[in-house]
Amino acid sequence: MTKFYGMFFVAPAQNTIMCRMRLPGGVLRADQLCGIANQFANGFVDITTHANLQLREIAAHNPMNDLMGLRDLGIVTTGVGSDNIRNVTASTLSGLDATELIETIPLARELHDHILHKTELYGLPRKFNIAFDGSGAISSLAETNDISWHAVTVHEASGEELGIEFLPGLGGITGHGDFSRSTGVVAKPSECIAISEAVLRVFIMNGDRTDRKKARLKYVLDAWGFERFLLEVKKELGRSLRKVAANQFTQPDNIDRWAHVDVHPQRQSVFLYVGVVVPVGKLSSSQCRALGQIAAHHGDGSI
Repeated sequence: MTKFYGMFFVAPAQNTIMCRMRLPGGVLRADQLCGIANQFANGFVDITTHANLQLREIAAHNPMNDLMGLRDLGIVTTGVGSDNIRNVTASTLSGLDATELIETIPLARELHDHILHKTELYGLPRKFNIAFDGSGAISSLAETNDISWHAVTVHEASGEELGIEFLPGLGGITGHGDFSRSTGVVAKPSECIAISEAVLRVFIMNGDRTDRKKARLKYVLDAWGFERFLLEVKKELGRSLRKVAANQFTQPDNIDRWAHVDVHPQRQSVFLYVGVVVPVGKLSSSQCRALGQIAAHHGDGSI
């Protein structure tokens, strides 16, 4: 039960409790980062591969205090681990990147709010990852997720542009060498949440609950094939899915492998953003406070 609230007993690695948060798109305010640093755990914060934060070495008598403190900061921990939808990720430079096709953090926030209040979307056959990529300078590594949403430009066979939409991929698994595969479907931004839920519901009904090694979405796709799976998604969605030929959409290759480090111009011509290197993803309390103060004094307070 404690896992539902984001608290995990991590023995034998540590005889203490770990807390994982839910930060859609990996976005924090300066006051939230300072608040985390001032109140919690062992003096360090760990950054995860899904743009999230973890607190470790929480003593057995402290979890409730930590949970209440995080809630006071406006940070949610519900359903962040176990067999649930994990933190929804998005392009790091959403809204700042002049090369991106579309902002993705608003979509990550919308999906975050959507799943938080639907109890039927908890208790999946296995954990589930979803990411949005706006096809900008920093990849969200969406292809390593169960559902990947990549922004593309859709056009007629004649070449006439029809607009920016998303190309969903299915079946990626982080660290397994299995990447999401294109469905050939395109969706408007306003359709992404409903389609994500339909995919989830098909997985909930048909994922393997007897063998955890075969319980990810990839294995349903391997057993069924994409055609059968998408047919079930269509039934769950209650309407058809739009497919396009491979020559009717383009996805730019804008990736800059150093865009997350140092000082860079934003799409807003008078502003800059700063990328900070965090060795092994570990920040000390003093570093958190310093980053928060810098963001508040020299920027708009967003991290």
